[in-house]
Amino acid sequence: MKSIIFKDWKIEIDKEKTKNYYSQLDRDGLRECCSDCRNYYYGIRHLPKVFIEFLESLFIVPETPIGAYKLDKVADNIFLYDVNYLISGNILEKPNNAENVLENGNKAFNTSTLTDGVEFYFTKELHPSLRNLPDYESYFQLELFCEIPWVIEEPYE
Repeated sequence: MKSIIFKDWKIEIDKEKTKNYYSQLDRDGLRECCSDCRNYYYGIRHLPKVFIEFLESLFIVPETPIGAYKLDKVADNIFLYDVNYLISGNILEKPNNAENVLENGNKAFNTSTLTDGVEFYFTKELHPSLRNLPDYESYFQLELFCEIPWVIEEPYE
């Protein structure tokens, strides 16, 4: 396990298991999906270098998220995306305000800033579709909110 401290988060990553997970994924899957996914696939390379370096430091292949969802238009030709990645390991420490329980019992997550236009948090609350993974309890999820330019040659919806 490799321990990483980043922005008041302390995590440990099973490097080999994480790399193995991403090696089994289709790197071209997003290019064959909806226009929102295709745009994320090509648009992430327009984000600051620190974004790609952050993902790679976690042994994540940037083009292979669990999901990439366009949430909202934030400026002319710029869209807010919600993106999820899977990591094998544990969350050892999180910022004091990272997670709150609301009156209705639901959890609210507060993000940390990676760079302008990119917020993130880690959670053990995996997307329901991942619960069929063998040993899914040994994984945690990276949730990113990032502003991506529309770069593909097709209209956005």
